[in-house]
Amino acid sequence: MGSKLAQNPVASLGFQMGRDFVEKRIGGVYSWLRLHNLKYYFAVNNSYVLKKMKILLCPFVHKKWARKHGLHSHDTPESASASHPSLPQPTPDYPFRVPMHDVNAPDLYLPMMALITYTLLIAFLHGTNGKFTPEVFNKTAWLAFITIIMEVVLFKVGMWLMGIGGNNASGLHLVDMMAYAGYKYVNVIISVLLGSMFGSLISWVAFLYLAACNGFFMIRTLARALSPTVVTDPASMPSDNASNAPQVSQSTRTYFLLIIGGFEMLLMFFLARD
Repeated sequence: MGSKLAQNPVASLGFQMGRDFVEKRIGGVYSWLRLHNLKYYFAVNNSYVLKKMKILLCPFVHKKWARKHGLHSHDTPESASASHPSLPQPTPDYPFRVPMHDVNAPDLYLPMMALITYTLLIAFLHGTNGKFTPEVFNKTAWLAFITIIMEVVLFKVGMWLMGIGGNNASGLHLVDMMAYAGYKYVNVIISVLLGSMFGSLISWVAFLYLAACNGFFMIRTLARALSPTVVTDPASMPSDNASNAPQVSQSTRTYFLLIIGGFEMLLMFFLARD
């Protein structure tokens, strides 16, 4: 039967059209999620991790929030590919340096490790209280993951309702937003640990500080991403970038960022009190 289908020109044409359609749709989803370039988000080193955690735990002293564009000043596309063949290079669609070369770049290493650590920590605390069951792992992990997805969805809906758009140059790809949403678990872990070791007063002071850090981090990070004017390297950016910038009033952008910051603090309270 397979040989008859192969010999039938109509069936072959239909099969080819179907395959092209599926490949095009899947390719579009991959491009939208940036799944084809996930290694960008894991291009980290020890120096980056330490600097990123410093920003997460004390963002008020961090001054430069803009992401770095293009190659290093001494690099060319050919030399960069030769010296770092395993690292993704900046492209017109995503002209940013990898995390190990830019502390302001989003990564998935820290959020993933923090989410796993949070799950293990909650299970451990349940065990010390005599309430541990195998379902604690699944419940906590799914709750943490769904919280990130819900936050990204609400963020995108809020951007759409307020008319705030993010172009390619602003770095608001879906995976970037998941990374930003996942950073809160670093602060949540520390808050839960301090809450389990000290009294309620120290616990609440630590929580309020860490929640404020997380809210401030999100506001400053997204403020750069949603900025209508992003300073870039002209050689690495499309010529029509400025015309695609979102035209939104400063007050609308400010209200939106404050809502995001407050929502981050509310989620931290929900997760830290688990």
